[in-house]
Amino acid sequence: MADQSRKCLSTVRLQVGVVSVSYFLFRIGATMFDTIVGPYLLRVVCEKRFLENRTICDRLEQNPVIENEVREYAGFYFILYRLFLNIPAIFSGLFCGAWSDRKGRKIPMLFPCVGIILSAMCFIISLYMGPLAVWVALLGTLIQSVSGNTPVFAMTVNSYIASGSDNDQRTKQISMLYAMSSFGMSFGAFLAGLLKWELLISYGIVIGFQCLTAFVIILFLRETGNNPKNGYTEHKSETETNGITCSNLSSGIKSYISLLTEKGTNSVQTVVIVQLCLTFIYGCDINGVEDVLLMYVTARPFNWSKSWYSYYVSIRHISTGFVLLVLLPFLSNVLKLSDCTVISLGLLCNVSRYVGTGLSNKSWMIYALMTVWSVSLVTRPCNWSTLSKAANEQEQGKMFTLFSITDTVSKCVGSMVYVNLYGATVAFCPSIAFYLMGFVNVVMLLAGIASICYRRVIQCNKNVAKMEPTEKSNLQDSCNSSKLQYVSTKMDLK
Repeated sequence: MADQSRKCLSTVRLQVGVVSVSYFLFRIGATMFDTIVGPYLLRVVCEKRFLENRTICDRLEQNPVIENEVREYAGFYFILYRLFLNIPAIFSGLFCGAWSDRKGRKIPMLFPCVGIILSAMCFIISLYMGPLAVWVALLGTLIQSVSGNTPVFAMTVNSYIASGSDNDQRTKQISMLYAMSSFGMSFGAFLAGLLKWELLISYGIVIGFQCLTAFVIILFLRETGNNPKNGYTEHKSETETNGITCSNLSSGIKSYISLLTEKGTNSVQTVVIVQLCLTFIYGCDINGVEDVLLMYVTARPFNWSKSWYSYYVSIRHISTGFVLLVLLPFLSNVLKLSDCTVISLGLLCNVSRYVGTGLSNKSWMIYALMTVWSVSLVTRPCNWSTLSKAANEQEQGKMFTLFSITDTVSKCVGSMVYVNLYGATVAFCPSIAFYLMGFVNVVMLLAGIASICYRRVIQCNKNVAKMEPTEKSNLQDSCNSSKLQYVSTKMDLK
């Protein structure tokens, strides 16, 4: 029996390693692709605008007036790019999340790889399409989003880990995934900056990394078992058919709503709703601060160049990877801190870094806050872990899909709210956006502490309800005797 347990444990660790390597490779290709796409779209839009004099697009930074004109002209295409990149991915996630709970995680894990490969091919074709290049590139973006892109891949790898791990090790394993994601993002951004405008080579490397990711998944990753445990039987519905109908879509949406209304106890529902709200607000802050920080440090008194900001982001990703790989397992496994406690610690660090960034007037202060920034990101894997523990094993895909969709929506909302706020206040106080983020995190920190207290009260009531009548009477007698002893002691003192 002991040999069998050790063999099972080694198998689980091996599969966690395979998933982590797959996520690392995928993130390299996806980050490299995302880093290239923005400047490339700006270039092809410029060439479309100045068909008779395309050479002017090679030196836009030397012509600020023309550069501003091109950026205004490109605004419409960048809005289409964001819409094509995010909206179809939401519906793909809804389908893949429920489908992976029934059929397994491997195939949904392959969808984003195939989508990025096809999208990169479209971008390669656009290099030779002249005025139609921008539309061919947008077609590639649409293909990338329909295949699920990063949200679906993140959902499947986290669901895979949650389905094959116990609650004690889940936070550590999910933090390893986040660490590999941070290392992959750093390496992908470095490759994109190194190759600069070698677009054909860059797109070829992106395709190579996605093919390597698919190769690792197909050959080395074992499919998860989907047999119901603990007497749980998933609701049968028309979504189990292969056809896609309005009835199927309605049943699929109802299955997601059931996670918040029907499944589990009231305390579990409260945990899920609170964590999803935390995910949305936290995602708005994280994605909003990226755009605001870029404008903040490239203006006075910092005057950073964009290359300096790229170095800062790369170093921050590496720092985050080490924090998630070392510090988070230490907090959860050695100090035995609960996920909610670690989330509260991350929110406290968030408050410190936002307020500190708003008060900074030197570049070294921004770099010094990088450590606090990295520690604050322990909130996200703990958030994933808490949600996975609140869901049944057969509903991990749907739970992580809700998380990914919430995170995707928060990206659009966060950028829109905080960028507009920064633009409106930059003339008299450019730090207001950071102070607002700090205040929002204080509110979330207080809500997190209240949630911890609420869960402890619920658990205490459950323990009392499970006690035998004799134990309850003994507890009551003990309380009464303590009260009598206190009264008698008080009388003696008088």
